[in-house]
Amino acid sequence: MSRDKAVAANENARVEAFLDAHLDEASTTLNAVAPIFAELAITRHESQPYDIPAHLLDALSQRHLASQAFLFSPSGDALAQEAIPSERPGVTDQEIRSRIRSMASISNYTETAVSDIVNIGGEVFLLSTRAIPCSGFTMPCSVASVGHLDETIASQMEDFWQVSSFGVSTIEPTGKSTEFAPIQNLSNETIGWFHWKSRHQGPTVLNTIMPWLSLLTTGVLIMCWLVWRRGLKISAQVLQSQQEAKHSALHDPLTGLANRTLMNARLEEALNQLGRQDKGFALHIIDLDRFKNVNDTLGHQAGDELIQEAAARLTSVCRNGDTVARLGGDEFAIIQLGVANPSSAARLSRRAIEQLANVYQIANSDVFISGSIGVAIAETNESSIQELVRQADIALYRAKGAGRNQFCFFEKEMDSALQERSAIEKDLRIALENNELTVAFQPQVSADGLHIRGMEALVRWNHETRGVVPPSVFVPVAEETGLIRQLGAFVMRSSFSTARKWPDITMAVNVSAGELHHQDYASSVIALAREMGVQTDQIELEITETVLLENSNRVTRTIKALKAAGFRIALDDFGTGYSSLSYLRRHQVDKLKIDQSFVSSIGVREDAGAVVQAIIHLGEALGLSVTAEGVETETQRAALKARGCAYLQGYLFSRPIREDQIPDLIRMFDQRGKKRGAA
Repeated sequence: MSRDKAVAANENARVEAFLDAHLDEASTTLNAVAPIFAELAITRHESQPYDIPAHLLDALSQRHLASQAFLFSPSGDALAQEAIPSERPGVTDQEIRSRIRSMASISNYTETAVSDIVNIGGEVFLLSTRAIPCSGFTMPCSVASVGHLDETIASQMEDFWQVSSFGVSTIEPTGKSTEFAPIQNLSNETIGWFHWKSRHQGPTVLNTIMPWLSLLTTGVLIMCWLVWRRGLKISAQVLQSQQEAKHSALHDPLTGLANRTLMNARLEEALNQLGRQDKGFALHIIDLDRFKNVNDTLGHQAGDELIQEAAARLTSVCRNGDTVARLGGDEFAIIQLGVANPSSAARLSRRAIEQLANVYQIANSDVFISGSIGVAIAETNESSIQELVRQADIALYRAKGAGRNQFCFFEKEMDSALQERSAIEKDLRIALENNELTVAFQPQVSADGLHIRGMEALVRWNHETRGVVPPSVFVPVAEETGLIRQLGAFVMRSSFSTARKWPDITMAVNVSAGELHHQDYASSVIALAREMGVQTDQIELEITETVLLENSNRVTRTIKALKAAGFRIALDDFGTGYSSLSYLRRHQVDKLKIDQSFVSSIGVREDAGAVVQAIIHLGEALGLSVTAEGVETETQRAALKARGCAYLQGYLFSRPIREDQIPDLIRMFDQRGKKRGAA
């Protein structure tokens, strides 16, 4: 117990020494503004903001301090609840309060603080004095503050300075791993030491940020993995899209075969290989015969199915190295590699034709078509792609012209024929634009040769350099190039104009298959007849039996519309094709025309007379009139009359004449009839 008192006394002495040394300095400023302050006593604050030893506060509370001194904490919190003036004669409470209120206006009171460090009981404290003028009825301040440099402050300094084991000691620390610094008071006396252990910044920072860094790294890795997976998926999709786009650009969408672009690329490859190989290659261009009839009869969907089946059949006859392409519509091509001679190309074309000729099951119907093939063989690399395709096209044209359902090799003679055809097409276009064509008329007479029953309109072309160009030359060109509608319209208008002048004479006008396939043909002819003021029953439209054999729904509707309008239908060149009683009834034909090939054979071939007799009997049985074409001799006329043919046409009676010659021709026949009647 006596020891505790001795320690307390020692601590009190230290505090008193500090206060005696520094309070006078703090009081100097306040003495200027409050000289009449009495001594103040310290009352202990009932709720302590700091854990200050009780014996220290007791010592402070028992000390009579100068009137200008006040006690406060480092944070500004009061350690004493109030200051009470001690007894001093001549100073009243009212005076003190008055002086305190006047001190509130002092602005430099913050300069009245003095601090020092003291060792109390083997521990280090920060002891401060500060004079603070306050307002109020009493002085809510204290004369001094004591701050213990304890573990709380040490912990704060550890976090701030990033060190460990920070502490305060009154004994000088030892040890290599410990850093320390002296604590000195205002008199430069060492009161104690700060000691700590240094932290390495790298590990410290690393330990601090490692959890967050790991979390961030994991997130970044996951994100990168997701981006990588997404990138792989997008790359695969892009690659697939590119492949699909490339395939679409080089292949036919309906059949999956190579298209013209890919075919040209394969042709170029084959041409480049010609100089390195002993064998050449062949280009086959295939066209499906009468494919348009399938479209018109069964519809476009059936036509697509037929194209797909034909593509499969053509692929089946080729080897793995060959290329099968669809060039568009019903046209295909085959690039046959390793062709040593024309016979190997011929074998492939023959197999293709046989496959194409087999029956097709389309739309629950049996469909028959055939194929025509043009073949061009490349044996040297001097040929170009365009030249090969042109040669194969020329050969194809020859194959179709020869009757279809066959193949034909290109020959040099074909080239000149094709060039001539191109020249005729060019000149024909010019002739139509410049109205260089004319229409001639050939009479159709009674079997006795005395009366004109009708006229057939025949187109004529007298070229300024070519001379007279036969219809057999330029009409097929017009049909193939699409000029036939323009040509037909010209002939029809000229014929109607002539027919209007001789209303008692039937006017026969030839109509091509190309015209009948146009859906507006019937309406245009009907409108023209109305415009020209021609009776429709005066007009006889001549069509070939090959048109009817196509069995086209559109052609059937066109003929039906024309018949309903009053036009007569004549079947030209009857007997030269596949004659059928069914289409004669279906299309309500009015007249049969015996082809001149049978007429010219009368008296030469026995079977010709039999065919003519059969046609005449067929016409009589069906109630159809019959006209024989190409009558050139009296023998032919007499034979036809004897067999019962009612009408004849040919050079025996008249060559085709101009319109202005018709009146003379009519008068000549009238006079002939009168002479015969008089005789």
